[in-house]
Amino acid sequence: MKRYTLLLFFFHFCYLCYSQNILVDKNLLPIDGTKTVFTCYDSQKKTMFAKMSINQIDSTCSVLILEKSNGFTGEEINIMFDNELKIWNISFYSWTDAIDLDLIKNELIEKSKIVLNKNPFEKGFEDLKGYLELNIRTERRYRGETKNKAYIENTIYNASFKCN
Repeated sequence: MKRYTLLLFFFHFCYLCYSQNILVDKNLLPIDGTKTVFTCYDSQKKTMFAKMSINQIDSTCSVLILEKSNGFTGEEINIMFDNELKIWNISFYSWTDAIDLDLIKNELIEKSKIVLNKNPFEKGFEDLKGYLELNIRTERRYRGETKNKAYIENTIYNASFKCN
């Protein structure tokens, strides 16, 4: 019982630290000039470059998954949010086919802005459109090096997504 109480406290603490909302703009215009446009995955087009999928966990929680890959590099963004459009968790992961076992890479989202054209819990997930802006802090260092020798890079990642 003690373990579950501690776990519940940890999730509650993480939620309070990140508690941010998704914005809704019913007049959301197409976003030009974004780095990537993610679209809903069509099983007929198996070579989709940037795909979007939505996993509805229950009636109050969903995960928006944005994946991009060209076969050599890729990125994945997972956004967990509830029916009140509160963000519970956002993760960003990038990869490459060049494997370096000594490289330690941490990617942390320091700030995010997500805008949808509607609340999908009220109006459904069809015709969902939106864009995001993530401030990502990437720390790279090699095994054995101290944290003060880490290479730190701050980037702003922009993307739009749509499900028609």
